[in-house]
Amino acid sequence: MGSAAVAAAGLVDLFWVFIAMFAVMGLANTVYHPADYALLSERVTPQRVPQVFSFHTCSGMIGSAVAPGTLLFMQSLVGWRGAFVCAAALGIIAALILALQGEPPPRHRAMQVSKPRGDDPSSAAADGWRLLLSPPILLNLVFFVLLAMVGGGLNQYLVVGLGALYGTPPALANTALTGLLVMSAIGVLVGGALATRTTHHNLVTAGGLLVTGAVSTLIGFVDPGALLLVLIVSLSGFASGLTMPSRDMIVRSVTPPGSFGKVFGFVTTGFHIGGMVAPLIFAQLLDHGHPRAVFLYIAACAIVAIATVAFGMSGRRTA
Repeated sequence: MGSAAVAAAGLVDLFWVFIAMFAVMGLANTVYHPADYALLSERVTPQRVPQVFSFHTCSGMIGSAVAPGTLLFMQSLVGWRGAFVCAAALGIIAALILALQGEPPPRHRAMQVSKPRGDDPSSAAADGWRLLLSPPILLNLVFFVLLAMVGGGLNQYLVVGLGALYGTPPALANTALTGLLVMSAIGVLVGGALATRTTHHNLVTAGGLLVTGAVSTLIGFVDPGALLLVLIVSLSGFASGLTMPSRDMIVRSVTPPGSFGKVFGFVTTGFHIGGMVAPLIFAQLLDHGHPRAVFLYIAACAIVAIATVAFGMSGRRTA
């Protein structure tokens, strides 16, 4: 579905079709996180789950990093429409590989939760909503909204915020952003190894968020200069990446066996909610001449996210 939408957006010379196809791509995108986390949770031995989650997350970050340069290269060869068609072809290849390799049975089928009260679909649906609206799962949803604001604020508004606040040259600000993104990917891999050696995922997550909040606060009040700016922003990226495997383990710790796809799909909508709300907030702050508030708002979101972790999301399972 996603590949067909990308191809249509590139080939049909109508703007409303272009917009509609991006909506279809968004619809196709909704299946990935429920499916991937359910597959990994059900088919990987528990002691290896944190590292597998970290490899999975890091591979997505690598793909996001490679995509812009790849598409620009294809655009230089065959135009932007041809680049869209080439991207669609890659998606079709990926879909065929998935379809042909089949799906192995879950390793933990014995742990799957059976439908309560017989096979009544209405009862199963009611229990499903009861699970999703339980306090631990709702806390995770809020947690993901806040993480989207913290990460999105730094990734999308670091360059323009530094320019507006301190007149930082775009080349320097983008160097700091590159350091953040690279160190974030490295942090994910280190965080996966760390998550296999500790059960205190809430402490790891809180520590990473504390570093991110401290760096944002420092940038909000002090112009750190070229070298220190790159170093502290890169440190923030590493700390942010370090938290991601523990973040996923926090969600897993409050999810009953057999409900991984449902719960991960629900809580990761927090990323989309935060991704829609954050630009409106940050853009208003910049447009009204408050670039310092951008960094302080990021720090405030990090602190509130730490508070949600402190409520004990880790180490409990929903009944």
